[in-house]
Amino acid sequence: MIDITRTGNAATVQAAVTEFTDVMGYCEHKLPLLVEGVQVPRPEAVIRGTQAHNLEEAEELERGELVPVTEEKLADPAQEIEFAREDVYTTLETGVDTGKGRVLVRLVGRTDKVVRAGGTLVVSDDKFVKNPSLYENRDLPYPNQILQVLAYLNSDFYSSSSREEILEIPHKEKAWSINIRSSETREITKTFHKTLDARMADMLFGTIERFAKIAVGDEERRHHNNARKCAPCQYAGMCKFVVRD
Repeated sequence: MIDITRTGNAATVQAAVTEFTDVMGYCEHKLPLLVEGVQVPRPEAVIRGTQAHNLEEAEELERGELVPVTEEKLADPAQEIEFAREDVYTTLETGVDTGKGRVLVRLVGRTDKVVRAGGTLVVSDDKFVKNPSLYENRDLPYPNQILQVLAYLNSDFYSSSSREEILEIPHKEKAWSINIRSSETREITKTFHKTLDARMADMLFGTIERFAKIAVGDEERRHHNNARKCAPCQYAGMCKFVVRD
């Protein structure tokens, strides 16, 4: 659920990273439904993905191969480290000036995997899909998938869900990886990998600015006008903006 709190000429918009990317990377008309907390059944693809993530986490624990991340190793950017799956939480906070006043956007999330190798801090995200062949000829993942890893990389990291103390991870540069995996076999079929640069950061914060403005009614929502995106949407049965073939 996306929470919007208003105080005078200021507002705070809090959302999960995945809610933000669902709105800004898939369909802006999802925003009011997420604000209202409309309950819908989880799509089959989401259920399969969750099950696969849970299996990966359990198997990693069973293997017990991870070396504990000590404070000494963490402080040295030359040391390679790997955090346990889904063990790093994130919070991105940024202020946006709108015609409705100042808006604080807070995006909270939980990463699939965080490692540091060769001085590079890498956030890796796994996408378990029914038909991995759809990605064979793609040069980049889908926009919502890219926004998700960019939000993680530009966030503060925490070692617990309470987010009480920032987890500092010294590094030379940042990068993201998105692994396309079969939801049936969990095998990786393709990996997209990019080093974070100023253009990507500008894209992320430009998108956050628009997110803030449509959340407080300073800009109108835009429609993708794509029936292929509307068809599998869990809100299609109740959305007045749905487009059909």
